[in-house]
Amino acid sequence: MLFSIGPVQDFIAQARRTGDLWFGSFLLSRLSRAAAEAFRRKNGKIVYPHIDWEAPPDRAKVTNKLLGYVESDCPEQLALDIRIEVARAWKQISDEALERLRPYVNENLWDRQIKDFIEFYAVWVLLPDLNDYGTALRRAEQLLTARKTLRDFKQNEPAKMFGEKKSSLDGGRESVLLMDKQNDLARFGIKSHETLDAISAVKRLSLYTRAGSRFLSVCDVAFNNFQRRLRKDENLRHQVEGYFSRLREIDPVFGKLNPNGEGQLFRLFYESRIEDFVDEHANPPIQDEKKRKLVSQAAAELEALYRKIGIRPTPYYAFLLCDGDRMGEALNELSTFEQHGLFTERLSRFADSAENIINACEGRLVYSGGDDVMAYLPIDKCLEAAASLQQSFACVMKEAMPEDGRRPTLSIGIAVVHMMEMLGDVRQLAAEAERLAKQERNSLAIVYRKRNGGDQMRIRLSFDEQPVERLQRIQQWYRDKLFSFSFAYELRGLYEEYSRLSQGSLWLSDQERTRRLIEKELERLAVRKKPEHLTAEAVQRELLAPMLDMLGGKGALLERLRMLAEQFIIAVNLEKAGAIYETMAENSPS
Repeated sequence: MLFSIGPVQDFIAQARRTGDLWFGSFLLSRLSRAAAEAFRRKNGKIVYPHIDWEAPPDRAKVTNKLLGYVESDCPEQLALDIRIEVARAWKQISDEALERLRPYVNENLWDRQIKDFIEFYAVWVLLPDLNDYGTALRRAEQLLTARKTLRDFKQNEPAKMFGEKKSSLDGGRESVLLMDKQNDLARFGIKSHETLDAISAVKRLSLYTRAGSRFLSVCDVAFNNFQRRLRKDENLRHQVEGYFSRLREIDPVFGKLNPNGEGQLFRLFYESRIEDFVDEHANPPIQDEKKRKLVSQAAAELEALYRKIGIRPTPYYAFLLCDGDRMGEALNELSTFEQHGLFTERLSRFADSAENIINACEGRLVYSGGDDVMAYLPIDKCLEAAASLQQSFACVMKEAMPEDGRRPTLSIGIAVVHMMEMLGDVRQLAAEAERLAKQERNSLAIVYRKRNGGDQMRIRLSFDEQPVERLQRIQQWYRDKLFSFSFAYELRGLYEEYSRLSQGSLWLSDQERTRRLIEKELERLAVRKKPEHLTAEAVQRELLAPMLDMLGGKGALLERLRMLAEQFIIAVNLEKAGAIYETMAENSPS
């Protein structure tokens, strides 16, 4: 039997905050766990995913797709019974949110949206001979695809003919919030201008319904590098304590603030987030006019702090998605329950290691199930995380697959974005990077979008070429001041010049001659752009020689030159965006 629980898009994609995003993935895993437990009670055996039954349900990593086998005369009734258990689990979770929101919502509309939300699909195939397992599995997959194509069309029960506001997170559903109670919802993380449907409200209330479930925001993660500096630098900490002291003089809403503390500390270091801090800590809510004045005063104190210390935290972070390549082909090579069970158990190890890797890199895991990972990290840690994930997956696949089988690889997409970008747009950009990586498979793709516009930077590198090691090496050269920021863009200009010259001309058709010309151009550029403290010989030895090694390899020469330029550009931009940078430097032309 094969089960699928959804809708995945509604669970995960529709999110304005990271807490919404995390709770969507948690909820999907929790409902899948409920389905697996119900199947187990029916004497069924779960083949995929591997489930640690000893782990607490809230900690289990269960994908939304379940595969198992069972002896049954009535698989249809068994599937219906499991559907009831999934609906019961969803009702229990949603009721926890309703208990807190009951005075502020339209309960009839809430109940309708909760009741109609879950998608549950089940298919089954008769298996008279265990030797036919591979064939039966492929048939079940085909049936599930066909069943999903046949959509359910339920009669809609609109709340009113006209006038109901739509949810700001899901335009297909009406808001359940009572408009005259909107100002009382800030303590639940719901802003006065937000309109939420029941499903979005359940996600948002997860902070209050799940003990210890506070989820780091993207601003927390962007602030991470500055926070590290704050813990180590006593003088910086002293300046920040003075800033906090001045905030307390402005208004008691700022309460007890500690430079070493966690929580919402980051909000007070970004002007655009001070108002959020005030909204969530003011009880009772502060009137708009007074709040504007308070926020303006706090912002002025923040700017004064930055002028005094000369640095400010980066507003950029990295959003990472990864997915296994050719996983379907790998599963088709497994012909027995035992092989599939071993594969599943090994794959679960990758899901566990992914969480450890992301935590070690000071990021936050949103989802890890099977070969899929979703997380966000500080920029200065994202390359390290990508390398560790790829290595972990390769080790797992080496153990999981038969020696004569084709082993799946991992493709990773990273979006580097400003923390004020809409979370839905960020996730789409990361998915775009992941698709770019999967075009060649076994690749790392990075898409970097600057807040102030300009060209969107993107690059794809095969893991066969050690992309993380290359980018980190370029970043180290930049930190060692072996080249300037503009040098990276001069490399791109060199590629564009030679690319134009090659159009309609045969004089660059001699690859060896062209290679020598480009090497001379790179030498001229490196020496001309060298910092004053370096000699030409030092540049030759420490920068030019290894850079020419990077230029080598497979493929057309001009394409290799283009890739070299893009590697330099993305590496130095990641280095600049992820660093604690000088206040005056952020407005420089570079």
